[in-house]
Amino acid sequence: MDLRTEIERAFAQLIANDHVEIGEDGSELHIIGDEWTLVLDGTTAMLAVDDDEGDPETVMEAIHEDELAALRDLDTAIDGALDRWLVASPDTLTRALARILEG
Repeated sequence: MDLRTEIERAFAQLIANDHVEIGEDGSELHIIGDEWTLVLDGTTAMLAVDDDEGDPETVMEAIHEDELAALRDLDTAIDGALDRWLVASPDTLTRALARILEG
């Protein structure tokens, strides 16, 4: 599995419309939305939002439904690995994203 390829596939429409971009920093891949960034390194995930109040409502306000749909598509494409990485995160906000995606 090539994680970058799967990210680009899941977010293709959002990337084409300049709503999301993909960045790299060493071994990390960054999925960058208008108000949020999800950092993946192939074994872990960490979510950052511009409004860092740190509650699930912040995540739901920052990440739009089409972006959540793309994250769900990505999770399916990588056999549930995204969900496992989100759930295992020590960060409350990142785990909140896992609950939102599962719901």
